[in-house]
Amino acid sequence: MKYISLIIIFLIIGCAPKEIIIPQEGYIQRVIDGDTFTIFLEGREQKVRIIGVNTPELKKDCFGEEAKNKLQELIENKKITIEKDPLLRNKDPFGRLLRKVEINGTDIGQVLLSEGYARIYGKWRGQKFLQYVQLEGEAKRLKKGLWDKCSNEAIS
Repeated sequence: MKYISLIIIFLIIGCAPKEIIIPQEGYIQRVIDGDTFTIFLEGREQKVRIIGVNTPELKKDCFGEEAKNKLQELIENKKITIEKDPLLRNKDPFGRLLRKVEINGTDIGQVLLSEGYARIYGKWRGQKFLQYVQLEGEAKRLKKGLWDKCSNEAIS
């Protein structure tokens, strides 16, 4: 009987409901840099950090301004969908929401990586990490964006 009770407990724990992820839609308020923007959600403006990618810093790194301009081109004044990755926490240490970002089904992180505006950000290994690694490798191989314009020291 003791073993049956343990089995039932393990089954209940294993069948516990997973986190329910509900995509949210909103309009961009402001693009801060190549991987961060603000959006109006739940009655207030919130900062969002695109998961899985890292763009050069503005005014500090090679290609930072270009990355910001690309993100503005892609999302400014457009309705976007953001979604939490179930493998990652909700916010980063700066209080920004960590989210996958899409417009009409197009993953903005994928676009930034494939066109050479971003590098992968290995600290947050979400569901698309391996796909993102492949996209970055292809952009490097084809010398797109920052992989063409910046020295290796400026990229690492």
